[in-house]
Amino acid sequence: MEGDEALRAASRFEALERYIAGTLDERERIRLKFRNPLGVGLRLIEETLGLIGGRLGLLADDFRTVEDIERQLAICQEDMQRDFRFRLANVDNALQQFENRGVAYFDETIRLARVFDLLNKPRLQADFERTVVADVPRIIEQLVSEVID
Repeated sequence: MEGDEALRAASRFEALERYIAGTLDERERIRLKFRNPLGVGLRLIEETLGLIGGRLGLLADDFRTVEDIERQLAICQEDMQRDFRFRLANVDNALQQFENRGVAYFDETIRLARVFDLLNKPRLQADFERTVVADVPRIIEQLVSEVID
C-alpha cells in the first residue's frame, strides 16, 4: 500500500482531484460525468460510420469488378461459340468430302462390269481405304485438336 501512496503522490492526481472538486460545483460535475459516456458513444458512432463507409466503397468497387468480369466472360463465351461453329463447319466439310468420295467410289467400283474385282476383298478394301478414307481420320483429329486448343 505504501507503494501505491507514493505512486499516487508522484502522479499529482490528488491535486487534480482537489482542483476539480474546488472548481466545479456538484451540478457541473454530474453534467460532465453524464456527458463523457455520450461523447465516447458519439465518437464510436462516427468512427464506425467512417469504417462502414469505407467498406461500402470497397464493396461497390468489388461489385463493379465482378460485373466487368461477367461482361468479359460473356464476350469470351460468344467468341468461343463463334469459333466453335467455324471449326465445326470445317469438320463438317471434311466429312462431306469423305461422303462425296465414298459415293463416287461406289458409283465407279460397284458395277456389273467389275464383278470379278469385287470378289477380291483385300484389294477392294485397300482400294477403298486409299481412295475414300484417305487421310480423313488425320484431318478430323487435327481439326478437333484445333477446337480444343
